[in-house]
Amino acid sequence: MSHHRTNPIWLSVSICLLLGICFLSTSKAYSCLDDPVYPPTSDDYIDPEGRPFYPGDEISPQYPRKRNIAIIGGGFSGIIFAHFFSDEHEYSPEVTIFEREPRLGGRVHTVRSDHHKGQDQIFETGGNMFDAWDQILERKLEDAGVTTHYIHDGKSPLAFVSAWDGEKLELSEDDQLASQLDTVPNMLWYHGLSFRVWKKLWHQIWHGEPGIDYLPIHWRNSVRKEMSAPGLRPKAKQLNELARSWGLKTEPQKQANSLYGMENILHRLTRIAGSSVHLDSTVTRIKRHGSGESDVYWTHVSPEGLRKEYVETFGAVIIAAPFHQTDIEFEPPLPDPPVETEYKSVHVTHFITERELDPTTFNLPKDGKVPDTIWDIRDRDLQESETTSTPSFLTLTRETSSYLSGCLLEKENVYRILSEQIITDNDIATFLNKTGVPRGDITFPDQHCDFAGYSFDTSAAFRNVPEPEESREERLRKISNCQDEDTTVRWIHRRAWPNAMPIVHDNATSSTQRIQLTPELYYLSDFERTKGASIIQSLESADRTAFKFLEKGLRCPHPDYC
Repeated sequence: MSHHRTNPIWLSVSICLLLGICFLSTSKAYSCLDDPVYPPTSDDYIDPEGRPFYPGDEISPQYPRKRNIAIIGGGFSGIIFAHFFSDEHEYSPEVTIFEREPRLGGRVHTVRSDHHKGQDQIFETGGNMFDAWDQILERKLEDAGVTTHYIHDGKSPLAFVSAWDGEKLELSEDDQLASQLDTVPNMLWYHGLSFRVWKKLWHQIWHGEPGIDYLPIHWRNSVRKEMSAPGLRPKAKQLNELARSWGLKTEPQKQANSLYGMENILHRLTRIAGSSVHLDSTVTRIKRHGSGESDVYWTHVSPEGLRKEYVETFGAVIIAAPFHQTDIEFEPPLPDPPVETEYKSVHVTHFITERELDPTTFNLPKDGKVPDTIWDIRDRDLQESETTSTPSFLTLTRETSSYLSGCLLEKENVYRILSEQIITDNDIATFLNKTGVPRGDITFPDQHCDFAGYSFDTSAAFRNVPEPEESREERLRKISNCQDEDTTVRWIHRRAWPNAMPIVHDNATSSTQRIQLTPELYYLSDFERTKGASIIQSLESADRTAFKFLEKGLRCPHPDYC
């Protein structure tokens, strides 16, 4: 019997060949487990009429070039759409964002106060809350390294809202106790001859719970709560109507934990997505081709004011801004453009002061406390004819901020007012002192010698909004002696949002949202016509559209041509 002896050199070569085959079997182009996807040949680049897709281009052994997508609007939905493709794979398109403003964020905008006693603060002048039940946005924020927290411990915001009808405040239960209306005499003095109060008072007396064992440790609070029970509470119907009309939140809300604000988070998501961004760039025209591609024309304005026009071809276009506000010319015209959504303007005013609001402005007792959250339920059509001295607003909220003054921790009040009209200095003075003299009893930042803490902010489409009565320079010229000490109001910021709030009519039908307008032309904001402004709806619209692109790529080895 002869013995065959294996050559060690041949054995080594065999092992290397085997490893090489295994390596190739796991590459992108070849797979042992699935149907093989081979690199394209020249036939893959020829259309049915025999013309190459890219004349003059050399045939590459790699995949065809990735689809490029133009996003018009650098707001929440546009950035979320771009972030959907942040994971690198062969089907990820190249995304370019066009934004006519000098910043990203759209209706999300963060501002920073002046440096005060060793610190500055951030404030949200746009959207900054979202429905607590949403998990998709939570994951997006986690990708940006941001956690979230519940507002009002996960309860509905309506539980903490007091309503102002122009004469009286209808207080939430907690505010009823804090506003010195915790006894029947005070309550009847404030609400007067209100039938609702007398009806509730009689019900409380008739159906009261006898024999309640008030322990000494909580006797006072229990009695106060029972005595204030007949007090008027805001009507849920009125609050819901105001919320629906102005996009106010009624569901439990969450907020991001960020030292730099929501706008910074959107910037981070954009960087993670790796998108190209063109700021100060207004898209003026879109020329669509039969192949589905579009030529996008845009104008860029440099910081020096120089205007230059550009054009670039994209495989798909995403409109992530209110359609009829873009003023884009389509060639050829769209056969069925979206139904126009009506929008209204809104103002957001922040001011910081150590004082609290004057309770008599809302007809509360002098020793009462103004609630932290008030919604103005007055009829908007009748407010102009009313003689009330309380300025018109939509919502008024108070929060506190702290700063170190030496070894002491000082607190300030931060007020945020949402309104249809601009909140003037006189309006702020009325909130702080109903009978006070503006610029006398109530002083403002521009009266301070260092002239800091006063700003007015508008978007590019709203430059004609009137600023407060006089410019800061004009005011300074009228002040003979400026103040070295802190003014009553140490910082004010006003943000004017033009046509930012969609109007949802009572008879609006919740028809199916139109996302795809034509092949390779998509619109993300059609939902605002029936559902109003919503971060969550923007997120769902962007995700649903982006997933269509991903599905198309997974079904086709060459997504540019499917």
